Amino acid sequence: MLTIAALVALAAAGRFSISEGVPAAWAPLPLAVMIPVFGAMSATGEALSLRWLPQAIPSLVGPVLFIAWYPQLLTGASQVPRRTLIGLVVMSALTAIHFVLGWDFGLQCDGRSYVVAVACANVAAIAACWGFVIYARRRPSFEATLLAHAFVSLWLAWIAFPWLGELP
Repeated sequence: MLTIAALVALAAAGRFSISEGVPAAWAPLPLAVMIPVFGAMSATGEALSLRWLPQAIPSLVGPVLFIAWYPQLLTGASQVPRRTLIGLVVMSALTAIHFVLGWDFGLQCDGRSYVVAVACANVAAIAACWGFVIYARRRPSFEATLLAHAFVSLWLAWIAFPWLGELP
């Protein structure tokens, strides 16, 4: 039941992440969602029968990331795999690089309040991800491991790598 609740929350976060249609602090058009959305839009073109696809993709990103990263959670796994630590190190570093490289362009196109808000949200989310992952490593249990992986997936599907700059 906890796993289903996590999957539903991840689906909602992905949908919410693009709910404004333009970058907003609470819906910053994250990279993990926007790449498949743009791909679907490009692939479906003007096909009226497939217009639902780009709308459905945001709700799928979080659950797919969650299950693809650690499918054993579906069977009650209680250990945080080493790859989660490595992945979180890489994502944390790439987030810092993303903001360093996109800061000026984001200020220019989106404004100071947006850029500062999404930067602060990402710092807080990364700190929470690390806290949950470290806790789950130190006190292995299904619940702690599920929460750690769900929160990392939530971060990626909701606010990680926010849109900084002009929309195409």
